[in-house]
Amino acid sequence: MEYKEFLKQPEIESKFQSMLTEQKEYYLTKRYIQDFDKVHRELMSIKMAFLATDLYFTNIHKTNNEK
Repeated sequence: MEYKEFLKQPEIESKFQSMLTEQKEYYLTKRYIQDFDKVHRELMSIKMAFLATDLYFTNIHKTNNEK
C-alpha cells in the first residue's frame, strides 16, 4: 500500500491529526518559547510537529509493509 493511501484510512487519518495537534502544542509551548517571536514560534511549531508526526507514521507504514 502506498503511503498516501495509508494516511487516508479513517483510523490512521484521525490518529495523524490528533498527534499533529499534540505535537504542535508541545513545540509551541515547551520548546521554542524564548528562541523566537510569536509568529516564528508558531511557524516552527507547525513545521516541527508535521515532521515528527510524519516520521512516526512513515515508520509505522514501513513496518507494516515489511510484514
